[in-house]
Amino acid sequence: MYKLRAREYSGKNEENFGFLHTMPLAQYFDSFNLGFSDLVAFNDSRFSQNDLNLLCSSNIEIITFVIDGEMTFKGLFDEDILLKSGDIQLISCSSEIVKNQCKWFSEKSAHFIQIAILPCKKNVESACQKKNFSEKLFQDKLKLVASSSGREGSLKIKQDINIYKSIINMDKILRYPMKKNRKFWIQVINGAIDVNSNILESGDAISIVGEESLLEIVGVESSSAFLLLDLRNLSV
Repeated sequence: MYKLRAREYSGKNEENFGFLHTMPLAQYFDSFNLGFSDLVAFNDSRFSQNDLNLLCSSNIEIITFVIDGEMTFKGLFDEDILLKSGDIQLISCSSEIVKNQCKWFSEKSAHFIQIAILPCKKNVESACQKKNFSEKLFQDKLKLVASSSGREGSLKIKQDINIYKSIINMDKILRYPMKKNRKFWIQVINGAIDVNSNILESGDAISIVGEESLLEIVGVESSSAFLLLDLRNLSV
């Protein structure tokens, strides 16, 4: 079963201070998009010279993809952590974490994705990982960037999930085997792609449940970027 997840904007405006939501967070609520397996929030954000008080709560895994610009993470650790374009950060938040202990801020314009994942158990140890991935690693392929095992140079997340990023060119085709005991979430960062005959544009997402076939993703525009999440099917 395929379900399109429409993008919604909130905040001052799309270009300066706004969130692009495909799942609930803070003031934005949509019961249709409430949680998907262990995925509890997925937000595409654009800021210009603002403090970013974002996804931070106890017992959560927070993955930040810096698409463009720079941002700095403060809290949890002794030193501030600078994140630049191409960086992916994974924060594991223990039960002792409170919101004011974490803050991302930017002195310049920044475009980034933040994902919140429920960990496999509560009271995990707080930790931070950061890695820069060259764009060439994503060209017309699905590159694993986060997994429970940390294999293939991916960040190690405390949950049974595989997160892939890709930059696909027009008319190129990528394939991924789907299993019925898994759920899948695909989100377009920019450009447009065709997912098994469903057209998704920048900010759009699609969730897939109960399918056991070959997922086929085709580039509709040049240099389209997207994320693919392979998650547990909790109903199985």
